[in-house]
Amino acid sequence: MPKNADICCAFFAALSDHYFKYNYCSKLRRQLSSSGYGNLVGHLRDKHPNYEADYLTPASWLATCTRLAS
Repeated sequence: MPKNADICCAFFAALSDHYFKYNYCSKLRRQLSSSGYGNLVGHLRDKHPNYEADYLTPASWLATCTRLAS
């Protein structure tokens, strides 16, 4: 199973003030760096149940993904 940090890096774009935008549905989520990736992964589980399969599918954007702030 992939790490939450890697999944979030692939599916979310980091914005200012601890906000992240989901790349497919443009939903904004707030996530403090001290609380891990719970809100972001929770959105994926609730609204996009096939996110793990999508993540594991090779795609060119995974190669250029930069990690979210840890």
